[in-house]
Amino acid sequence: MRTAGKRRQRGFALLELIVVVGIMAAVGAFILPRVMAPLEDRLNTAWLEQEAQLMAEDIRYMERLVMNCRRVNGVFPSAVSEPLPYVEVRNDGYILIQGDRVLRRRQFTAADGVTVSRNRSRLEYEANSANTATVGLTRKGKTRYVIVDREGRVRISVTKPN
Repeated sequence: MRTAGKRRQRGFALLELIVVVGIMAAVGAFILPRVMAPLEDRLNTAWLEQEAQLMAEDIRYMERLVMNCRRVNGVFPSAVSEPLPYVEVRNDGYILIQGDRVLRRRQFTAADGVTVSRNRSRLEYEANSANTATVGLTRKGKTRYVIVDREGRVRISVTKPN
């Protein structure tokens, strides 16, 4: 039996909902930047790792092309009828070139925010060995180095070689 003075309340009042949403927004505004900063840092690191891997693969590809020239002609590099490929490193990226053909190109835009440092602007083989080279890719304070040693081995490092 119902009495006229007692009504059952169902749901929430509008004011209660506004207060709860306001509290959640305040907590979110405080916590969200703390959660997003590490995520952005991990994304930046992953992007640099990917770009360094792409550059290392292009250098290895250049080395395979050079070795194929050697295998076909039997002599390296003086009797090669076709010019040997090389990687030209620029401030905004790099280009894999063979003769007058561009085989691969990677160019960074201003939006990428990448600076390229290098000790050589041309990576190539000379007299059966590779030029030693270090190319640094820096973005938002993080750096990855693509290192080519005398034997032509290509590796990626977080620290700059001596």
